[in-house]
Amino acid sequence: MVEADRTQRHLWIGVAVSAALAMVAIGWLAWIAADPEYWFPGAYAEQGEKGPAGDPGPRGPRGRPGPEGPAGPGVSDVDARVEEVASTADDAAAASDEAQSLADEAQSAAEDAQLAADDAQIAADDAQGTADEALSTAEAACSELSLNTDSFGC
Repeated sequence: MVEADRTQRHLWIGVAVSAALAMVAIGWLAWIAADPEYWFPGAYAEQGEKGPAGDPGPRGPRGRPGPEGPAGPGVSDVDARVEEVASTADDAAAASDEAQSLADEAQSAAEDAQLAADDAQIAADDAQGTADEALSTAEAACSELSLNTDSFGC
């Protein structure tokens, strides 16, 4: 029983020490994050003026070639992209066909309207001719009436 109490006590001491070390580590990291100039003074030190750049040195020897790497992530995705482009092209072709069909319908409607306008013009010309003919007949009748009677005009 004494051995079990001692083991339990050692466990609690270990937990307490671990918790204390964790708290110290968290505090230390918070301090580093809050005041980085203290911990990394060289990174925040003032830089002097840079002098002129010197001549580049000689080129070093070429190293041996490395192993061939795996294919990039885009290679496996090429088929999906090709399918996407093909689908977009099919959609564009369908839209183009639909637009062509609408244009044909509009052209047909415009031609029908032109035919109707031509028919209306012919009817108007016929009506004008009939009106001119009626006027001419009326003037002739009026003229004949004035010749046969003593009245002056109709």
